[in-house]
Amino acid sequence: MIETYMVQILLLTYRNFMGFTKRKSINSGDYKNKVVCKVISYIDNNIFHIKGLMDIAKQLNYSYSYLAHQFSKELGISIRAYYNKRRIETAAMLLEADSMSINEIALSLQYQSIHSFSKAFKKMMNITPSEYRTLSKGKPSDLA
Repeated sequence: MIETYMVQILLLTYRNFMGFTKRKSINSGDYKNKVVCKVISYIDNNIFHIKGLMDIAKQLNYSYSYLAHQFSKELGISIRAYYNKRRIETAAMLLEADSMSINEIALSLQYQSIHSFSKAFKKMMNITPSEYRTLSKGKPSDLA
């Protein structure tokens, strides 16, 4: 039992250290630039349907270069970096839920293959998706 609690503490500490915490909802007052708010909102609400970053520009009726410039100017990171971080955060939540296979998660988040998903996940989280799932098993959801 103590080992289970230690694993839970380790996982929560890791997630907090890496900046993967539950997000508050976005409102237009959070950012000076309304276009940035629209991009964030679109990504967050359509994470399972975005096939490429050009989809965002097309759906919001802006050029991608304009969106990219405004986004990096406001947040200091690229749209791609934000999108990739949100995909990994979403994957982590799905891995914790344990209702989908790792392959299903990879496909639902528009990764080309389970290999590319695993590589991206390990690069950002420093552990593989299966290791993350193993660590998160038995973790009470209210601790996250």
